Amino acid sequence: RTWVWFSGHPFTMTLAAVPLAVNAALVKKVGGFDNTVLHGNLLSLAVFLMLVGFYVIYENKERMNKEHYATWHAWIGLVAIGGFLGSACLAFVGLHPQYGALKTSQAVRFLHRWGGRSNLVLAWVACATGFVKLQPDPSIQALFAVPLAYLAWVVLRPAPAAK
Repeated sequence: RTWVWFSGHPFTMTLAAVPLAVNAALVKKVGGFDNTVLHGNLLSLAVFLMLVGFYVIYENKERMNKEHYATWHAWIGLVAIGGFLGSACLAFVGLHPQYGALKTSQAVRFLHRWGGRSNLVLAWVACATGFVKLQPDPSIQALFAVPLAYLAWVVLRPAPAAK
């Protein structure tokens, strides 16, 4: 296959949802000021790439005169992007370790943590449903889904308690 305009959509969305978001979550589990800032920076880049991917697919559908938001993949992806964007805005204003107005609020931190995990699962489901549409071979689908399931187990389980 050749690179076409549409190719930018799965490329940017998968790059955002898998390596960037996964590494951001893992870095945050390590803890500390620098890792918290890196967590925010990686997720900011991920949100930017999600917005680029959204722009690409929106423009692609416009060019082809196709309906927008016609599948579960589209709606799940849209909710995931909105969740990541909202979480990023809340975190930048409220949870930044230097100046966050709500950085000591356990309730806000709890909501951010579990909201982020939910956003991540939604993004992965959107990636998987999009991949299934592009790749009809179940064995190839498994090559995508099995590592994603393992990443979910690694990333979504709570961090070990401090010793």
